[in-house]
Amino acid sequence: AAHLDLQGRRVALSNLEAAFGDRFSAIERARITRQSYQQFAATMIDLFWSPRINATNYRELIDLGGFEEFARTVGPTGPCIFAACHYGNFEWSGLTVGYLGMPGTIIAQEFKNPKLDPIFNRLRQQSGHQMAQREGAIVRLYKTLRRQATVAILVDLTLHPRQPSVAIDCFGMKMPVTFAHA
Repeated sequence: AAHLDLQGRRVALSNLEAAFGDRFSAIERARITRQSYQQFAATMIDLFWSPRINATNYRELIDLGGFEEFARTVGPTGPCIFAACHYGNFEWSGLTVGYLGMPGTIIAQEFKNPKLDPIFNRLRQQSGHQMAQREGAIVRLYKTLRRQATVAILVDLTLHPRQPSVAIDCFGMKMPVTFAHA
């Protein structure tokens, strides 16, 4: 996919150069780009395998490193905001939070092909989460927190500049992101 997706590969290589300057050679940036595509593919395969994960077996399949500290300091009660990046297996991280007894309202980016949204939403909701559309999401997140519940956002979602957004600095470039970040 990294070889066939010319535009995506070009963006990935450009982003690596913007973020790291000349720290990596062109060959190393190409390797990192291929590995990023591989990680994303593995995450998607895991997501489609995830209906086999449930409330009784998730701890056998998912490493919960650091959860004890979270439980001790924050605890699984009261309102909580989970902010996650598209890093590692972010899909299983989301499922885990639901199985830990903290199902939340999740804002996720809609697909360009709207027929994919119900498929991915069903997979992401299997541990008790609810999906929220980006339209009006800030108000819904606020209401969810007022009800003492959990919300989750992927913090690295970018928007088209014509959509309602706020500009942030990211590696020296302006990037339009949702108001949820602000």
